[in-house]
Amino acid sequence: MIKDKRDLDAILRQAMCACILHNLLIDHPVPPDWLDETLQELEPDDELNHPIEQSGGDSRCNQVFAYILEGH
Repeated sequence: MIKDKRDLDAILRQAMCACILHNLLIDHPVPPDWLDETLQELEPDDELNHPIEQSGGDSRCNQVFAYILEGH
């Protein structure tokens, strides 16, 4: 629950860290042999399985922020 500016700042720092990790994984994917074999594929209609336009700039980061702030 966000009670004051400090709480909001903490949430925004965590979201920024998630975006940075996300971008690092795009450039340097995790080797397949590091993945847990029990991971399941996303369902075809899952919203996380939809393609995201990569137009550069901050659009991808903004999509991640919007997704996080929607409560996902």
